[in-house]
Amino acid sequence: MEEYTTETEHKKPKKMQHSYVKPVAITLGAALVVVLSFTAGTQFEKHHNRAGLARGAFSRAALPEGSRRRFGGLGIVTTISNTSITVKNTRTNASSTYAITSSTQILNDGSNATISDIKTGDTVMVRASNTDTNTAAEIEINPSFGGASSDDLPDVSGNTVVN
Repeated sequence: MEEYTTETEHKKPKKMQHSYVKPVAITLGAALVVVLSFTAGTQFEKHHNRAGLARGAFSRAALPEGSRRRFGGLGIVTTISNTSITVKNTRTNASSTYAITSSTQILNDGSNATISDIKTGDTVMVRASNTDTNTAAEIEINPSFGGASSDDLPDVSGNTVVN
């Protein structure tokens, strides 16, 4: 015997599910957040550049011309006179001579110093002039680069810390 069903017994077909809608909406939302963040960041940088420096201030080439500083050399003083200083790079053994002028600033531990404070054998860092790489704009005697000083280190005897 065959079974017959009435129309009311038939189930309505399910609506077609769109499984791609949710991932697409999430992707578009994430892309919108990225674009808005990028735009906000560039606008912030454009209006809040630090110390008047150009965009990309960590690059020497990006500095405005007037504030560009040239590095001269770091090394040991081999010759010093009232008019010039010769510095030997301890890594390359190359020597460089720089003219000393009345506008050359000499520093020792951040304080003003004079040419007579520089001795043969001292470690110095020379910053060359913006206009002439062979002229010293600044000479720093025994420069410090911010690490621990020998005064901060403990006394050691063999493998034992004494203090």
